[in-house]
Amino acid sequence: MGRCTYTIQTVATHAILVHFKTALQILRYIVTYPLLYILSLLCTLYSIIEVIHMVCMRHAYSLVIC
Repeated sequence: MGRCTYTIQTVATHAILVHFKTALQILRYIVTYPLLYILSLLCTLYSIIEVIHMVCMRHAYSLVIC
């Protein structure tokens, strides 16, 4: 009986540790990924704005918007 309880406790502890590690990895992924995504998005937006700006400056006379 004691041995069975010990095995269950060991398995439970191991499962908790594994889940904890997985949770940490997921948390790190959740924190890191959006930051990288936002940074790349900002860079992309900046590039698009730069291109639009260049095009506008080049065709300023034909574009009323710019």
